[in-house]
Amino acid sequence: MGFRVKYDDLDKLADGQWVEDYGTLNRLDREAPDPGLQNEGLHLIVLNESYILMQSKIVTIQQPEIPFIFDFRDQEPYAY
Repeated sequence: MGFRVKYDDLDKLADGQWVEDYGTLNRLDREAPDPGLQNEGLHLIVLNESYILMQSKIVTIQQPEIPFIFDFRDQEPYAY
């Protein structure tokens, strides 16, 4: 699951660089088109079509050991 990010200094980032984005979620006026994202090893990429993260701060980080976020809950509301 992800959100589009509005970042005005895209040329300052290197291809494949890992970052943390901070900002405000804003509703889009209309659904954004599917950008056709692909990532090796992923079977499903879900990108929110109604909101965009208006970036206010970006921090360069090292690639995480496990580069995915998991949310498991064994009580309602369940998530696996």
